[in-house]
Amino acid sequence: MDVVVKHLATRGLEVAHNVLQPNKLQARSDEHPQDGEGKQMSVLGGTIIVCTIVAFAFLLFIVNYSVGVVMNNLTMIETPVEGISIEAPTQDADNTPKKGDTLIVDEVPSIRHLQPKPITNSVRTTMRHLKATAGRWARFRGLKFAIIYGIAHNLVMSILAFALAVPYGASAHHFKVQITLLAFIFQVIAGVIATMITVPLHMAWTHSTIAMPSAKGIRSRLPTKKQWKLLWTPAAVFAVTQRLQALFMEGSKLLIGELAPNASGKQAGIYGVKVVGVLFFALAIALFITLPAEVTLTRMEASMLPDEEDTVVPFDRSFGGKVVPAIVGGTGAVGFWDAWKSFNWEARRRLIKLNVKLWAINMALVFVGVFAIMSSLVAFGGNTTIKF
Repeated sequence: MDVVVKHLATRGLEVAHNVLQPNKLQARSDEHPQDGEGKQMSVLGGTIIVCTIVAFAFLLFIVNYSVGVVMNNLTMIETPVEGISIEAPTQDADNTPKKGDTLIVDEVPSIRHLQPKPITNSVRTTMRHLKATAGRWARFRGLKFAIIYGIAHNLVMSILAFALAVPYGASAHHFKVQITLLAFIFQVIAGVIATMITVPLHMAWTHSTIAMPSAKGIRSRLPTKKQWKLLWTPAAVFAVTQRLQALFMEGSKLLIGELAPNASGKQAGIYGVKVVGVLFFALAIALFITLPAEVTLTRMEASMLPDEEDTVVPFDRSFGGKVVPAIVGGTGAVGFWDAWKSFNWEARRRLIKLNVKLWAINMALVFVGVFAIMSSLVAFGGNTTIKF
């Protein structure tokens, strides 16, 4: 999901970048000498546009971290605690036994099976519970671990990619020229190795988002060597799905192309259909390929949470009896397949619903943000050319 959001945000910011370049403003002025020197963008206008971009980028970050990371992880591990309710039989006042009557016990207590509503059933209830248990800054839980993991993963990825001569993070122009089957294989290899190397930091990040507040540092949250090896398989699978999603988003640029400024209504309509189709296909990839891999990795990491730590939401550490404690010769963690199979359909429905909501919020924010930036450009940008 984060790959899709990053792509959309990048495309939106590219629009502002194209019109904010001084040489483009000068070129526009040269093309229309009859307009005189043309209206130049003022310092105030440029400041307002930059502040608008920064504000929407920060808003996107808040939404995607609080919902796409913290709530996502909690939804992946929550196991609602079931219970039973026993009610004694009621008796009418006029049926009170009198002296000499024969007492016949023919009624039994009623027993009801209770299935409490999951905490992560909605964004509002999850956020309310988070604030109640972890404080007002609960939406940013584990942020420092996220920063450490992000820096480490990108650094290792860059080194490996450079060593393999892979155009990691290449621009769309380079992608058109250098995309080959061999280059893609090298990108996948670099991503898999980098994720496997840094997965201990990813586990520390996961634990910091699902556990009750504590003063534990990153060292105390790192897994043992045995646990690290257990995480290699889910980490590798997750890395492969991420690279596939990134490849699709980069390839979509070739499919969609660019809309010419003088495009006809029909051409604009076809372009719009392509954009919507790519977005929905990207959503499907995120929900049914990348998300299951992320669920498996997160649940395996959660199964390694120390026994002395409680979780923010109810969590079945035994995974339905599939986890064999290390003290009796087991691994103390859930297996790769069991991590996904124990994630029942009700939980999958909640997770998909959460991610669809996140996708919809991101779409709204991106479109509103681009509209606000375009409006600012029209108001303060003078004779500028907007190129998508």
